[in-house]
Amino acid sequence: MKEVYRIYEERTKKSAVLYKEARNYTPLGVHSYVRLYKPYPLYVDRAEGTRIIDVDGNEYIDFSMNYGAQLIGHTHPQLVAAIKKQVERGTLYTMPHNLSNELAKEIIKRFPIDQVRFTNSGLEATMHALRLARGYTSRDKIIKIGGAYHGLHDYVVTKDDPERTTGEATPGCKGIPVGTLQNTLMGVFNDLASIESLFNQYKGQIAGIIIEPVMMNRGIILPEDNFLKEVKEICQKEGALLIFDEVKTGAKVTWGGASEYYDIKPDIICLAKSIGGGLPLGAFGARKEIMSAIEPGGVSHAGTYNANPLCVAAGLVTLRDILTKESYKEIFRLNKKLIEGCEEIIAKYKLPLHTVSIGACGTIQFCKEPLRNHKDHAKFVDVEMGERFWIGMLNNGMIPCPYPPPREQWTISVQHTDEDINKYLEGFEKIAPTLLEKS
Repeated sequence: MKEVYRIYEERTKKSAVLYKEARNYTPLGVHSYVRLYKPYPLYVDRAEGTRIIDVDGNEYIDFSMNYGAQLIGHTHPQLVAAIKKQVERGTLYTMPHNLSNELAKEIIKRFPIDQVRFTNSGLEATMHALRLARGYTSRDKIIKIGGAYHGLHDYVVTKDDPERTTGEATPGCKGIPVGTLQNTLMGVFNDLASIESLFNQYKGQIAGIIIEPVMMNRGIILPEDNFLKEVKEICQKEGALLIFDEVKTGAKVTWGGASEYYDIKPDIICLAKSIGGGLPLGAFGARKEIMSAIEPGGVSHAGTYNANPLCVAAGLVTLRDILTKESYKEIFRLNKKLIEGCEEIIAKYKLPLHTVSIGACGTIQFCKEPLRNHKDHAKFVDVEMGERFWIGMLNNGMIPCPYPPPREQWTISVQHTDEDINKYLEGFEKIAPTLLEKS
């Protein structure tokens, strides 16, 4: 690892200077804890198409795409034109406008919901979805899946103990009172028994389950067999709501997200990231009966920047004009090519790795066997190898996925090309022989 870091430091001297300065003004020198990695984070100068250019002039092919928020790639011409047009018409109204109606219609076309409310992030979308579920059912408890990420509001920042199967959640960081999580229960992905046991233990108290239909906070962990459908059936039987957190899967798994892919109609859907084309935009939606709980004296949802016209204009051109059904065919073809190329390299060098993919997303899991849940991830994933891979790929002009690599996945955008895929595979093959070396 020392040699890998030495090469990185040699290439990124201006980033080192800026990071040192940033620590004077900002805790840890970054504004999101996942942006911090050894020896220091890369500083970006600009982004164009599928390229990131750092302050030292190094160019990287970007497969991170801002944690999947940039499914349309960077500076897409149609997006740039829409934003420029809207800037001249105003960037904030705090009053209704027709753009929000048009975007709402586009979202309702794609996803099995009747009505939608806009937010500014996935965090806000999941936070309000939980409030809506509780308000609609008049119940307090929510089941969250261990290892899943739903933003950093207090109800979902939990300690994900791989040795613990189910039960009441405990805080995942300082600053969250234990009492705040007394109504958050922990289930296990791909383990229906863990869900059933909670409903049996807390009969008539559970408002709903919030779940990533594809677990994307541990690389990519796919739902097994009929797991999602069986969870839906339990919710229906127990009078609870099924909340799909599609912040990462929505518009990326397929045109209509995981709801379409798995042919399941959840009660509430949360969206963000890719629907905004890179601008801060989130949403949550449900059938009218559930959404009607949002009213004066009922469930509250408000915000100065909700349905911000600049972000909504970006979302509208993204979903209506750029992410067409036809565009997904090329995205999925390129993703398949990348996965197959990675598998060939893994086999050639006998690496203890495997690949997983769905829709526009893929990942290299740093372990031999497929994972079922967060407990498997904690036991089997080689975090050090993931670090070596990630920095090594940076040194070869590639951002292979967001940081940290053992927990993230790449996104193929509408602007990626066969050449980009070939370059990724060239970089992977170049560093493959070094991955089994120990520090």
